[in-house]
Amino acid sequence: MEEEDFTTISSHDVVIAVMGATGCGKSTFVSALVGHEVGIGHGLKSMTAMPMAYSFTRPDGTRVWLIDTPGFNDTTLGDAEVLRSIAFLLARTYEIGIRLAGVVYLHRITDVRVGGSGKRMMQLIRDMCGAEAFPRLVLATTMWQELGGNDAAAFDRAVQHEMELRRTDEFWGAMCRGGGRLARWDGSRASAMAMVDRLQGLQAERGPMSLQIQREMVEQRLDLADTAAGRAVGAKAAALADRFRAEMAEADRQFQDEDEGRRNTHALAVSAVRAECERQVAEAEKARDALQVDYDELLRQKVAECDEVLQGIHREATTVQAAVQDRERESAAFVREEPQFEELFQSELEYNEARLKELDQQIAELRLAGAQEGLEKALEERQRVDECYQEFLAQFKARQVAQRVRDGELASLREEGTRLKKLQMALKGFGVLAGIGLIVAGAVTGIVPLISSGGSLTIGAARSMRRDFANRRSA
Repeated sequence: MEEEDFTTISSHDVVIAVMGATGCGKSTFVSALVGHEVGIGHGLKSMTAMPMAYSFTRPDGTRVWLIDTPGFNDTTLGDAEVLRSIAFLLARTYEIGIRLAGVVYLHRITDVRVGGSGKRMMQLIRDMCGAEAFPRLVLATTMWQELGGNDAAAFDRAVQHEMELRRTDEFWGAMCRGGGRLARWDGSRASAMAMVDRLQGLQAERGPMSLQIQREMVEQRLDLADTAAGRAVGAKAAALADRFRAEMAEADRQFQDEDEGRRNTHALAVSAVRAECERQVAEAEKARDALQVDYDELLRQKVAECDEVLQGIHREATTVQAAVQDRERESAAFVREEPQFEELFQSELEYNEARLKELDQQIAELRLAGAQEGLEKALEERQRVDECYQEFLAQFKARQVAQRVRDGELASLREEGTRLKKLQMALKGFGVLAGIGLIVAGAVTGIVPLISSGGSLTIGAARSMRRDFANRRSA
C-alpha cells in the first residue's frame, strides 16, 4: 500500500476531487484507482463528514491524489455540514497553493428519476464549480455493470436517462454545454483511469484550475452563507423552517377549532406533531447558522473536529494494539508448550492403545472361559480407560481449537490495525490541511500515538502550511 502522506504533495502532482451523493460509488471508484479498499467505516459521526486523501503513482512517475469528499443526501449529515467540509477542503487547498486538476462528479445511472434533492445537489455542484471550471468537470454515471447484459430494456432506460441528464439544464445540461465531459464508469479501473487521463491532460495543457467557491471564500473573503452554494443550502434550510412552522401553525389551528371532547382525544397527537415540527425548525435554523462562518472561523472549527477524530482513532488504535499483544503472548506460550503437549499426547496415546489392546485380549479370554464376574470387571475397566482416553482427546482437541480461535482473533485484530493505518494515512491529508503537522504513521499491528505528548493543534501551524508548500514548490 502506497503511503498517502499529503505532506509530500508537489506542484507536479495531479489532484482530483471526487464528488457525488451518498451511495453513488465514490469510495469504490477511488478504491479501483488506488488499488485497495478505502471505504473505511468509523464509529465517530464527525468522521463521516471528513474528506479523505488517497494517492497512487502512474507508470510515468506522476502521482495522482484523489480527494474522496462527503456525500450530499447523507442520512446522518445535513447538506450544510457536508458543504462546510467540502468548502473547507477546497478553500484550504487553494489558500496553501494546492490546485485541482479537476472534479469527477458521480451519479448512479440506476436512479432513473431525479427528484428535488437530486436537482439541489446538481445545483450545488454548479454553484461550487462555477462556469469557468465546467471544462474541468467529468460528469460520470455509475452502476452500468449492474444493468446486466441480458436486460436490454434496463440498458435502454439507462441510456435515455443519460440523455436526459445531458440535455436538461437543471441537471447536467448547462455543465455539458460549458465544456463538461460526460463519461460512464462501469466499475473497471480502465474506465476510471480514462477520466484521470482527461483531467491530467487538461492540467498539462492549460495548467491548474480554481473553483468558484475557492475564489469566493479565499479571495473575496465571503462567509460560506454568502457564496453561491451557501445561498442555495441556506435557502433550502429557510424553506424547511418555514414549512414546519406552517405545519405547526396548521396543527394548532385545527386543534383550536375542535370541540372539547376531540381536543382531549387529540391532545397527545398534536403535542407530538408540534414537538417534531419544533425539532425540524431548530435543525433548519442550526444549519443556516452553521453557514455563517468566514474562512478563518471555518478553519478553527475544522481543527477542533480533526483533533476529536484523531484522538478517537488514537484511543481505538491503543486498544487494538493491546489486544494484539495479548493474543501474541498467548500464541507464543502455546508454541513454547507445544512440544511438551505433543510428547504427552503421544505417550498417552501409546499407553491407552496398549492398555485397550491388553483389555480386549483379556475380555476375549474371559468370554471363552465363561468367567462372568471377571468379564464384568474387565469390561468396566475398559470403559473407564476408554472414557479417560476420550476425555484426554477432547481436552487436546479443545486446546487446538482454542489456538485456532486465537489465531483467527489475532488475524482479525491485525486486519483492524491495517484498517486503522489506512484511515490514519488518509486522514493525514485532512490533518495537514487543517494545520496539524504532528500526525505520524505506526506499524500495522502497533499504531503509535497520532499526536505527540504535549502537542497542540494551533492556527499558527496552519498559517505556516502555505509558506511550507510554497518552499516545496520552488525547491
